[in-house]
Amino acid sequence: MILDIYVVSTGQATVTYTRTRALYVAKEDFTLRISPKNVFTRFTELFGVYGLLVGDQELERKYTIKSSSEPRGRSLMMDRRLRELIMVQPSLRLEIRRLPWGRRRKTGDGIRAVAVQTTGAIKDPERLANYVLLVAATLDQLVRIGAAHYEPVAEGRTYAIRRRV
Repeated sequence: MILDIYVVSTGQATVTYTRTRALYVAKEDFTLRISPKNVFTRFTELFGVYGLLVGDQELERKYTIKSSSEPRGRSLMMDRRLRELIMVQPSLRLEIRRLPWGRRRKTGDGIRAVAVQTTGAIKDPERLANYVLLVAATLDQLVRIGAAHYEPVAEGRTYAIRRRV
């Protein structure tokens, strides 16, 4: 798991982000994005375009959920602990995504990333711990719903964990 702070320049201003991310071995091409609602998402809702509905009204009121597979997205969001970890944060963006093309060429197409990010340089240890717990809970739930293998990924290589019986 990687915890970092990075800066993006928009030309006239810079935006600082705090991010926690981890790679995993995917069983299928599944993507998901949870992002705070804004003016544009509220505008699209006026036209009947909604994100994924998961049955948690408080979460759906605060965030928009987009998924490449509605059944997988709902299965992932069924985990109460995962939803609680999302809701305790003032703002965040959680993504389950494919790696950029250059990284996919090095690691293979079956490697995906879970990333949680927010604006600002977060230094509060409790909040940072919640980001790490959120990524870990997402990975656990991905394994439970059958969207990920139970294999850690390090430096672009996968290592199978052998369990003693």
